[in-house]
Amino acid sequence: MKKWNVIIGLVMISAIGAFSAPTTSRLENWRFSKADTDEWTAVTVPHTWNAADGHNGGTYYRGAGCYRTDLNIPEVGSQRVFLRFIAVGTAAEVVLDGQSIGSHLGGYSAFAFEITDQVKSGKTHDLRVKADNTHRPDAAPLSGDFTVCGGMHRPVELIVKNAVCISPLDHASPGVFIFQENVSREKAGLRVRTLIDNGERKEKNIRTLVTLTDAEGKQVAHKSQSVQVEAGLVENAELLLELSNPRLWHGIEDPYLYTLTVALFDGETEVDRYAKRVGLRYFHIDPEKGFFLNGESYPLHGVNMHQDRAVKGAAVSDEDIRSDFAHIREIGANCLRLAHYPHSSLSYEICDETGLLAWAEIPLVNQVTHDPGFAPNARQQLLEMVRQHNNHCSIFTWSLSNEMFHRKTEEPMELLRELQAICKAEDPARPTSLATNNRRKELCNLTDLVAFNNYPGWYGSNPEGMQGVLDAYNQAGGLRGVGVSEYGAGGSIRHQDLSLKRVAPKGNWHPEQWQAHLHERQYNAIMNTPACWGSFVWAMFDFSSDGRSEGDRDGVNDKGLMTHDRAIRKDAFYFYKAHWSKESVLHLTSKRYRIRNTRRVPVKVYSNQPEVMLSVNGKKIGASKPDRLKAARWENIELVEGKNKIVVAAGDLRDEAVWIFDPTAPTPGPAAESIVQGLFSASDAEKGHSPKGAFDGNAATRWATSKKGAWLAREFENPVETRSISIRWYKGGERNYSFKVETSTDGNTWRPAFAGKSGKQDGYETYSFDVAYELSHVRIICNGHGGGVWSSIVDVRLGM
Repeated sequence: MKKWNVIIGLVMISAIGAFSAPTTSRLENWRFSKADTDEWTAVTVPHTWNAADGHNGGTYYRGAGCYRTDLNIPEVGSQRVFLRFIAVGTAAEVVLDGQSIGSHLGGYSAFAFEITDQVKSGKTHDLRVKADNTHRPDAAPLSGDFTVCGGMHRPVELIVKNAVCISPLDHASPGVFIFQENVSREKAGLRVRTLIDNGERKEKNIRTLVTLTDAEGKQVAHKSQSVQVEAGLVENAELLLELSNPRLWHGIEDPYLYTLTVALFDGETEVDRYAKRVGLRYFHIDPEKGFFLNGESYPLHGVNMHQDRAVKGAAVSDEDIRSDFAHIREIGANCLRLAHYPHSSLSYEICDETGLLAWAEIPLVNQVTHDPGFAPNARQQLLEMVRQHNNHCSIFTWSLSNEMFHRKTEEPMELLRELQAICKAEDPARPTSLATNNRRKELCNLTDLVAFNNYPGWYGSNPEGMQGVLDAYNQAGGLRGVGVSEYGAGGSIRHQDLSLKRVAPKGNWHPEQWQAHLHERQYNAIMNTPACWGSFVWAMFDFSSDGRSEGDRDGVNDKGLMTHDRAIRKDAFYFYKAHWSKESVLHLTSKRYRIRNTRRVPVKVYSNQPEVMLSVNGKKIGASKPDRLKAARWENIELVEGKNKIVVAAGDLRDEAVWIFDPTAPTPGPAAESIVQGLFSASDAEKGHSPKGAFDGNAATRWATSKKGAWLAREFENPVETRSISIRWYKGGERNYSFKVETSTDGNTWRPAFAGKSGKQDGYETYSFDVAYELSHVRIICNGHGGGVWSSIVDVRLGM
């Protein structure tokens, strides 16, 4: 039974008595084996066995591995001992001295166990962690465009606490939950709930003291409360701290933080303490005017980021994380989507410190299963995310899923509704969201916020298509305002081409110029749409996606504004820096395109300066004022044969490059690219029989190939729904063609819709799908006829 005694006045209690201070330390000296054998290799945790094969293309190891270390227990007396694993991918079993002490399923959240009764003071114990990232039907993510790394990719902590303590065992949360209530410029309320764990054998009267200090260390609010806690039980202590005229946390402009401290006292002795820096803020979204922070218009513009690096995979260090955030601050972003799973607590802490509004989400990607364990695991992963990261003021939304229905899935809506209800019960104040590339109204209206993933000019539509997509998703979401959770394009620093010709996303030619051009066009629409409350570039950095084979290398998604190793900023990086940063920006684009075979070339500069001067070979060409897209441009600049020094200047800023004009240099282009004719494409085509010929309704034209396995594809400007496809085969009454049909919503991930043979029929032959597919791309993979390699299609129609 709880007994409450609330004390308003200041209570000063010294930490005296026989108690020892709680401690937290990271475990070191790990050894690793892919099998639990006597062959062990010393490793440093964070560690993953997919650091190399996770981004080299093809397949990567998804299986089991084992870690071990000597667990040295200090002299703890009557204190309690806990282990906290910050993340293990994906399934983990923890074994101490040969006995299992617990398991966990989910690769991106922390979990904790108490081991007080299993260890002895001053002794060394054998600690082993069996990890396994095998794909399984009972755990998210089931799929996704990223490498699911195995191993102990975040640190492990040994926690020693007093017998009475703040519990570390509630979903590995801090045991203190801070909820902001009625925050305004005049006042702010902080409701603080503390889990008091009484590990002693008798009932205890425990006092909770909550204090709030400003950035200078001055105490500005406090309250105390006593709670009677029965032996062996956990009780809640909850109180409301109030503050008048608070200084608000105002994003990157003023990320002001107070410090909230919760101290537990047993009599006159402090037994445990938790401290967290807290920013006080409030926000809302106006359906027509976008995002408002603390009552002021504050359009969100930022990036997506995976917790992943070249040659490290997911096993990034604290230094790596801080370095990544330095790049994000450099570009001037004011928000960040931490995709597609909970990131480390340090990431959210840095968002608090720097004023980045953060989007947090669980790894429910593309699809669900009705395996008995899947829904409980999804609920568990959501509770872990919310409870572990609830106290971070930077988090403005909890996201429930990404691109649901992107792959063939069992019915997900019941589970999504459950997750929505859980989220609102756990944290009523923060809005929920999800990222979708599907305009089903039940999906777009499930969560508090509507946001979509779309890549006009890259996977679908055309470079000017973003405005239509914004309007369509806003309409699907009930005109509540709309966010762009992903947009962008691939880009390779090794591919340089000024032609701005549309490229095949899955091809091996991803020019840096086309990436920058698409960002210009996509962001132009976003800027022109006040109802767009926020946009997130996909992505800040190239990242591991081992199944990809495109661009200049396999195993990497190259849509980043910076390279996978963080060594190079692409031109598109400076496009956004010129828009977002308060620093002076001057960047000459296409500097990496050094050898050119045309005498007259365009020059483009990204800059936030009022005017930019261009000089070529020491001669001033003239000044240009950057346009609304922060681009200064000069057309038909003449080069001399050989070296040309290009210099741009604005005030004290200067950028330059040397371009070589060589009339004999080859024209840039793909080594072996697919054939693209607007919305029609093919991996191969015989001369005179192009892919467009199979979609023009003309019986006199056709597509033909002599290669087995060649594909023919069509893209639709707007998504369509169909249950069948009709194909008119060349000489169809005489031949049995062997083929497969696949559909896609983005031109990147394909799902099978039909496989079989034609039935020797003249005219159109219709093939029905097992379900109705919503698609924006369809392709037919042909495998010849009658044992031969030739395939030819006269025309294709979809059954609407």
